[in-house]
Order: sequence, then C-alpha cells, then structure tokens
Amino acid sequence: MQQYDVDSYVKVEGNRLNFIRHIQRKLRVQLHLRLADHINALVTEVGIKSGVTLILLSSFIGSPREMQQNFQDAMSIFRDIGKPDLFLSFTCISKWNEIKDNFSWTKPHDRPNLVARVFDIKKKALIQDLKNMAFWIIYPCLTKKYNAHINVEICSSFISKNYVCKYVYKGHDCAKVVFDDIVQGPIIWDEIKTFLDARCLSAPKAMCRLLEKNAQ
Repeated sequence: MQQYDVDSYVKVEGNRLNFIRHIQRKLRVQLHLRLADHINALVTEVGIKSGVTLILLSSFIGSPREMQQNFQDAMSIFRDIGKPDLFLSFTCISKWNEIKDNFSWTKPHDRPNLVARVFDIKKKALIQDLKNMAFWIIYPCLTKKYNAHINVEICSSFISKNYVCKYVYKGHDCAKVVFDDIVQGPIIWDEIKTFLDARCLSAPKAMCRLLEKNAQ
C-alpha cells in the first residue's frame, strides 16, 4: 500500500513538473537576472557556452524556491510583529485509538491514507486548543488529551526565530554528487531535474499531497 501511494503521487507530481518544463517561455526565465549572472559566471570560469535554463516555480509545493519564499515571509512577520511565543512539534502516533480501532485486520503502516486523515483531524483540533489555552497549562493538558509526543518550547529571545524557521523550512536532508564531463557540452541549468534527483518522498507525505492536506 505504501508503494502504491508513493507511485500515485509521483505520477501526479510528474505531470505537474512536465507542465512546468514546457511553459518556460511563459515564465520569462530570462528576467531572472541574478540567476543569469550566476550561470554566466560559471560559463566564463569553465570557458564554454551556456545551454538551456529551466526553473522550478516557488508556487510548486516543496521546491527550494517555495521553501526560501516561506522563510522570507516568516522573517518579514518577525520583523513587524516580533518573536513567536511558542515553538511546538506534534508527532503522529500509530497507537491512537482512532487508528487502532480501524486497523483490526491490518497494520497502520499499510494504510497511510487513513493515518494521514486522522493526523490532519487531530492537528486542526490541536490548533483550536492552542488558541484557547494559557501558556502554563498547554503542555500537560495537550499531552494527556492527545496521547502523543508533543514538544513545547517557549521562545525567550528573538534569536529563536532562526531555529524555528530552519526547522520548518530547511527541507529534507540530502546530498547530491555529480560526475560530469561538462567540457564536451554547454552548461544546462535544470532546477526540475535537480529537485527530482535530490528529493525524499514518504508514503504519509504522498498521501498528504494527494488529499490536499497542509503538510507544513
């Protein structure tokens, strides 16, 4: 089931990326001046000509540009409003009664679609509780009510914004190593291929995307 969910979302995502690849002229890639300057610097250093430039829009969820845009938006909010009050992480538990009662014939990891729905419902309920609770009773009340791993930290200084934003918007850990003989051809800047080669996709995340749930 996990493989089926991942494959289903990969097909959907592949169609979206293929659409973006074929509308690069409408995106006016040539107007990205800083990117053009960077590519020209690489071309000058190596001594070859530049090739095709393909960008991945910030409107594509999970792309590096989208992560960077969210980070910049968060920095603007901190600048105008100030530091956040709390930093809270909420982890899904496969032993929740809502999950176990519906998996008597199988195991939770075989049905990430139902796990994603249960977590989304609890996440929305958690947000409502946060709006109605005082700071000093949040942790014990939420831990008892949701029976989950909940980490609550008070942001005591403005520096905490760096940790909060990097935790949420840094993306998954990855490393990419390329061995390529670029002397034989032009430099091709392909952000779509780079995104596909270095991404990490799990079954729960795939179901959140397919169900149009907010994974952040």
